[in-house]
Amino acid sequence: MSAPNSYLTHCQNSTSLNDLAIKTFQFIEDNFGSIPLTLLRHSPCPGNLEIVKTNTRISLESWIQLFKNIDKQSYSTSVIYSGENVYCFSSLIFSSDIIYTFIIPKDQYEKIEEIIQEWHTLNHICKNSKDIALNETKNKYSNLISQLMHDVQSLIELNPKKNDEQLLKRIDYQKSLNKNLLFYIRDFDLYKSEIEIVKLVTDSLKLLSLNVDDISMEILNPYTTISVDVELFSKAFNAIVQNAAEATQSDFSKIQIRIFPVDSISPFSSTNWIAFEVIDSGSGISKDFLPYIKNPFFTTKKYYGCSGFGLTNAEKIINAHRGIIKIETGSNTKITMLIPEN
Repeated sequence: MSAPNSYLTHCQNSTSLNDLAIKTFQFIEDNFGSIPLTLLRHSPCPGNLEIVKTNTRISLESWIQLFKNIDKQSYSTSVIYSGENVYCFSSLIFSSDIIYTFIIPKDQYEKIEEIIQEWHTLNHICKNSKDIALNETKNKYSNLISQLMHDVQSLIELNPKKNDEQLLKRIDYQKSLNKNLLFYIRDFDLYKSEIEIVKLVTDSLKLLSLNVDDISMEILNPYTTISVDVELFSKAFNAIVQNAAEATQSDFSKIQIRIFPVDSISPFSSTNWIAFEVIDSGSGISKDFLPYIKNPFFTTKKYYGCSGFGLTNAEKIINAHRGIIKIETGSNTKITMLIPEN
């Protein structure tokens, strides 16, 4: 069996782009002897470049420096010859895709060129198939859930007995759940506008029915402007502040908001970021819950009428802005929203 056919057989059960890249690395190592080989992964967030696998002693810092020496105009093709190496990228959309990069010495590349070409093809097929399947599934279930929510809404619009407090409470919860679930399953457009960061944050906090004047707030470069959908940003930001208020039982002296720029150190993207941090010293988050707290319906406060979509929909909004949400817990809980500056 030829090497490309053997490679296709080796990778036929790959479950993700990450799995495909790792299997490709393993196939090259197993079948082409001691070729120096490195596999990197770059995520579209500040400084997130890492070595996935390597059989060399070259450090990540050295690779970053080599990338910085590559002519930027070279990033028009997925295979770049520069210096002593060949750099093979899974994609060139560094602002939104997770990028896998194989680095091979020039004098060894011809031996595995066919395998890299097959990897590019499989990577493209895998990514497109995944996107198509996700969209089809999303559309299918979105329509079903929308119809279900319509039927539930019709039921709760019936006039209950006004003295049935438990039923009224349940109806209020169901209305909140319907609203949040429909937001989660439906697509939305962003209507961005340029706004100063200090105005964005203060106007957002005014929408909360909380006395937030006692919150410690530190904004570096407050008059820097950022392009966001103001209404949706406020929804995401306020959901996180509301969580902090609940964790501290509205003791705002235990909440701190920090906003500051984060310069890009990525060798591929010059995009800088704005970090919006909400830190609280409240009840904290159990480490057992961390993998699940951004999942739909997850809440430890269902008894109090929480539907479990606060962080879920906040993340959806921030992702739509090409940003990310990071959660850290310890003596304090810190939730950081990172949004591209421009």
